[in-house]
Amino acid sequence: AEATVDEPQTEEAQPEAEETPPSVEEKPAPIMVQDVDDEDDAPAAPKKVINYASKDAGALVVEKSGTSKGFDNLLVDNKDKYGITDCGEKKYVVIGLSEDIRMTELILCQYEKYSSGVRDFDVLGSQTFPTKEWLHLGAFEATYAKREQLFVFPDPKYVRYIKVRFNTHHGDEASCTVSQLKVHG
Repeated sequence: AEATVDEPQTEEAQPEAEETPPSVEEKPAPIMVQDVDDEDDAPAAPKKVINYASKDAGALVVEKSGTSKGFDNLLVDNKDKYGITDCGEKKYVVIGLSEDIRMTELILCQYEKYSSGVRDFDVLGSQTFPTKEWLHLGAFEATYAKREQLFVFPDPKYVRYIKVRFNTHHGDEASCTVSQLKVHG
């Protein structure tokens, strides 16, 4: 029986194909494998968080209270370094961030064992420095702990400079220390 265009050929009508090896131009079909990143339950890669108050990112201490020493260490990720000042003095630091950011959180790091630590502090911000008009970003209370503490700003604002005023402290040591400040936005 001869096949026509309208009629499909049956197995009996099809000529037998000879098995020939694939030519050099022909490539075998790729094998499809599901990528691990495509799985719905795969954990997302951690988002890179930039510390805009890091010396490595270009931040710098532009002003500090008179008796403060080592406040440049607040911009360095080193648990063995810290800024120190007399607890009885007015304490503050002004940091020029590496760029203008919408500041969402500040991390206060305190690791020194034999000193008093920050308790109540205010964070102020500005687009310019020097300035007489600081925008109050938040008032916070740190716990008496030798670790990092996260403080989130409920209404983030755009700033280039931050001023952190250390109002009160935990402990009865004569010296108050802060190991590092981190700023995210």
